[in-house]
Amino acid sequence: MMISRRDSNKNLKKVFIYITIFVLLLFLWSPFKSVSIPVLESLGFFSSRIYVSGTSILHRMYLYVASNDALYQENILLSTLLAEEKGKYLELIILKDAVQKYENLTTTASSSSVLFAKRIGSVDTVVHDTFRLNKGEQGGLRAGQLVIGPQNTLIGIVREVTQKTSLVSLLWNGDSVVARTSKEGTVLTLQGVDDGVYLVEVPHEMNFEVGDVIFYDANPSLIIGTVKKIKDNEGDRSKEVFIHIPFHPKMIDVVRIEDSL
Repeated sequence: MMISRRDSNKNLKKVFIYITIFVLLLFLWSPFKSVSIPVLESLGFFSSRIYVSGTSILHRMYLYVASNDALYQENILLSTLLAEEKGKYLELIILKDAVQKYENLTTTASSSSVLFAKRIGSVDTVVHDTFRLNKGEQGGLRAGQLVIGPQNTLIGIVREVTQKTSLVSLLWNGDSVVARTSKEGTVLTLQGVDDGVYLVEVPHEMNFEVGDVIFYDANPSLIIGTVKKIKDNEGDRSKEVFIHIPFHPKMIDVVRIEDSL
């Protein structure tokens, strides 16, 4: 069985205390007084030096143990803070990389069937039902086209188009979406219930696991999201499956536009 450094320090403290008590009792106990006192008196200065040296050594041992314990606690705190900062840094890198990839696509894409556009307006508008793009009819956009966000995720449909801008309706704004599972290809009708969240109620025996990918039925190359939560309904043999898009809606910036099949 391994003993932690912290437990070792505690045990060393206990040994120091027990030795000190034992030595004091030994010199104070009457049977030893007749021997210990003359011996100490005969040793004189030399014995005093030994006592002082011994006391100094024990005191240093105590300070060493206390210092190590304090350093141990400080290391735990610093390790925890460092882990938290690393997590925040990695999240920032992932978000930055996703945005950069889509910005690069807008400058390199030359295909006439695939277009790219950038969200305009405040980022807060993304979490509502609609948002606008910086391209319209002049940029090749038409009503009914699919709007694809990060990680090849279908996020909306082009609803209205002007000469220079377009209005995108997000799929999770309350409309139903026909999708299919990645495992068995079961067709599902999802209902948008929150920002980037869909819900479907299925029979209890239907096989679902957290992390399952759900695809768009009309074009299985596009994903709708992944299963994040499964909740059993009490009183009947059904369960609710919650499906989330694989990123925060506020990450939506540059999107890909494709014709619907």
